[in-house]
Amino acid sequence: MKKLEVVNDVDFERRVSALQYIVENKAKGKVIVLIVLYLLLAVLVILNAYVEKYSVGLCVLSGGIALVGVYFAILHIVALTKMK
Repeated sequence: MKKLEVVNDVDFERRVSALQYIVENKAKGKVIVLIVLYLLLAVLVILNAYVEKYSVGLCVLSGGIALVGVYFAILHIVALTKMK
């Protein structure tokens, strides 16, 4: 813990949104791969819950994880459309 440096000049007003970060710092190919992977995550989590016959609570949790995957996929799709 002694090796950590204290940062005093943090500018919280200059925060960058996730969408802006993706557009400015990621390549198109990488964004396309991430879209596919997030959608695969969503489908496979739901499919796993169905195949394994999860209880209602675990199905809800799997659905939540799938929704997060779909959200990130949509975020990357929007970023892809905004890229030059």
